[in-house]
Amino acid sequence: MYRGCQVAHIVAVGKNNEIGVDGGMLWHIPEDFGYFKQMTIGNSLIIGRKTYEGISPPLTRRCVHVVGKNIPNPTWSCPLRNSLSRASDACHYLNTNVIFVAGGSMLYNTTEDIVDILYITRVPTEFKNADSFYNMPRGFVLEGEVKIPVKTKYGLVRFEKWVREYNGEGCA
Repeated sequence: MYRGCQVAHIVAVGKNNEIGVDGGMLWHIPEDFGYFKQMTIGNSLIIGRKTYEGISPPLTRRCVHVVGKNIPNPTWSCPLRNSLSRASDACHYLNTNVIFVAGGSMLYNTTEDIVDILYITRVPTEFKNADSFYNMPRGFVLEGEVKIPVKTKYGLVRFEKWVREYNGEGCA
């Protein structure tokens, strides 16, 4: 939770949790792009600069906050904190309570302590050229599949939802 908003990672991973190579994607799965669009439209979305530049067409109909050390803004002491703050403000205007984090790996790692939900697309293929990986945070349990698996050239792609397991005191 961040300022009353749930934080959700949305990520597609290969067999060994691969997520990218050279700042780009490892696969092209139209059903996954449609799923990403369906899940994030109308919500706040935080995304790393390299990941954002690797996506086309532009992400419309959602409030996008791009984070990167090479994005100049002299008023920012901490770009991620400022993006989280702006994203949570946008949640209230958009009448939603979810901030999606859409990569890359550094952004996922930085937000692992505040993430509440993981939306993971599983691509059952090994990508040996990958140079970016998703480290699944600890303390999550599989709630189930949120979409019917899709048969692709990479195999049967699954769409999972994981939720943080809280103890009785509201702490992870």
